[in-house]
Amino acid sequence: DTCSSRTVRDCLGSCQGAGPALIISQMLARLTSPYMIRRWDYIDDQDGPKSSFYAFMIQAKLLVTRPRVIIAVSYCFIVSTFLYGPYLAVVLILAVLLFAH
Repeated sequence: DTCSSRTVRDCLGSCQGAGPALIISQMLARLTSPYMIRRWDYIDDQDGPKSSFYAFMIQAKLLVTRPRVIIAVSYCFIVSTFLYGPYLAVVLILAVLLFAH
């Protein structure tokens, strides 16, 4: 059953198919970035070929504040809830954060 013949209100939280799944998977993949930058320290490799990149990532931890991580999680929760409902949204976000940990 697709949402094409129903109103938007009827479709909230009950989407099916590849489209919503691709949106959610890409969004949740991008949730790991601010979480992991905030949570883990980068190793400073001053002698390697990518030393300037690593130096930037060490400074990036200062840019990714706790409120930014909260905003990213909230955004993922809102969109996931809109497409699949609040229960599955919480399960997906917790699974992503658990596996990123």
